[in-house]
Amino acid sequence: MKKKVLLVALGMLLTITSCNKKVDSSSSTSDESSVYDSTSSNNESNATSNQKSSSSNTETTTPVSSGTAATTSSSMATTSSAKGEVLPAINHIKVLVKSSSNYTNIYAWNTVDNTTTEYLGKWPGTTLTKYDDTWLCYDFEEGLTSVNVIFNHGNDQTVDLSVSGIGYHWYDNNRWSHSDIYGGDFSNPDSGGSQNGGQTVFDPVEATSYKQFKLWDEIGNDLTVKHPYKGKRTDFRDESIYFAITTRFYDGDSSNNAKCWDGNKNPNSDPEWRGDFKGLIEKLDYIKALGFTAVWITPVVENASGYDYHGYHAIDMSKVDPRYESEDVDFEVLLDEVHKRDMKLVLDVVFNHTGNFGERNIFPMFEKDGDPSLFTCMKMLENSGLPSNYESLPAGQQYDARIANMKNTKNDGSDPNDIYHHYGNFSWESFGEQVAQIAGDCVDLNTENPIVAEYLVKCYGKFIELGVDYFRIDTMKHISRLTLNNYILPGLYEYARRCHADNFYMFGEVCARVRGIWNHDVPALSAPFYTWKEKKEY
Repeated sequence: MKKKVLLVALGMLLTITSCNKKVDSSSSTSDESSVYDSTSSNNESNATSNQKSSSSNTETTTPVSSGTAATTSSSMATTSSAKGEVLPAINHIKVLVKSSSNYTNIYAWNTVDNTTTEYLGKWPGTTLTKYDDTWLCYDFEEGLTSVNVIFNHGNDQTVDLSVSGIGYHWYDNNRWSHSDIYGGDFSNPDSGGSQNGGQTVFDPVEATSYKQFKLWDEIGNDLTVKHPYKGKRTDFRDESIYFAITTRFYDGDSSNNAKCWDGNKNPNSDPEWRGDFKGLIEKLDYIKALGFTAVWITPVVENASGYDYHGYHAIDMSKVDPRYESEDVDFEVLLDEVHKRDMKLVLDVVFNHTGNFGERNIFPMFEKDGDPSLFTCMKMLENSGLPSNYESLPAGQQYDARIANMKNTKNDGSDPNDIYHHYGNFSWESFGEQVAQIAGDCVDLNTENPIVAEYLVKCYGKFIELGVDYFRIDTMKHISRLTLNNYILPGLYEYARRCHADNFYMFGEVCARVRGIWNHDVPALSAPFYTWKEKKEY
């Protein structure tokens, strides 16, 4: 049965046909960590390699052996475990589904670089084995750490599902539980077997435009810029701008230098985080002597992942990363030093995505504390929603678990507030780039969600209040023009108005890699689409 899904995005009306029954052929887009979307047929990733027909499958398939279901399951097949009983440790993926679901078969695959590997033969796969009177199961071979599956029987089937990590994976009532405890209270999304408690559900926010943000009642109408520019230049077009990647520019304070906690990419003489605000201040006179009137610096909000020295992988947008700061120099000191030289500061800001460790205030999974050069600086929070054995998992499986949690790729309600887009694949220079990851450490925020949009305005509005003169917006065309014009841009200009920052200005990155007028013939992904004067009132 085909379902037509109507999507309004990118300023265009798109009709996408997705299939939830057997089809003759399909194509899929892979990502680099084998995490796939399983949130039903409302996005492109569910037109993947499911429901194969052996007659006309156009994808390259590589059959492998069917696993070890008959032998591994037999010892437990007639044994009834007590609910809550800890089961024997296993070193492979074991999936279990309630026998009452009437599914009898399992189809399994992974797709990498447009090549699909079918693990259990062609559709409908292989027969499930009895685990006990309540559950059917299948044991995959050792070495497989993530896989896509569909439970099915005749014309009845699940949506595309994904599992990641060795151990027991229980599927019941449209929910997964990754747990070494028999069964689990699947009716409670926070129980999740061995999962930590899930994300806190926020009160719903109803705001059809920036004007309805509760933020305005909180901040009032008469704010004051704390560190204002007092010179005579008021037009952005009069600026000559020098760009600096702060952490790689100049090391003014070696005491705040830090290595990448997830592996030494550089020698000890070249730590990833070494440049800082103090070093930048030391070179301001040099930059001015070159003839520049403004300094554009990379994002300063706190980052999490190891190799993120550039600053574009936020974990906390409300906080300046301490690796930039010294005991006597913080961001406010930098602003004062720039302004007293009759120069201005351009701050790079990111609205499109966070890193892959969540966001401390709207999707908290980790707290950063301790030596930033050590892995132990990442403290998993109690309600992260991550597996309880997360810290013992290999790095690749940890990544898979974080992404599955943020993007709800297991369709288990792991992102109850819709903070992120639940699109399982990567995308670049196509429609999907406004809802998908563009890189492994750029997880796409659901900027259409007023919870997210208001949080962005609140966080970055604080930088306007501190005295930042201009914003350069990163990955601007990865956010729909409607969202920018309805929420974010007017919201930030309204914040500036309340600060009496009359000359505050924003400009954005709209990268196009083609010579034609339209970027890959898609207007909504093209520079003119973002530079035309808006006629509509929001």
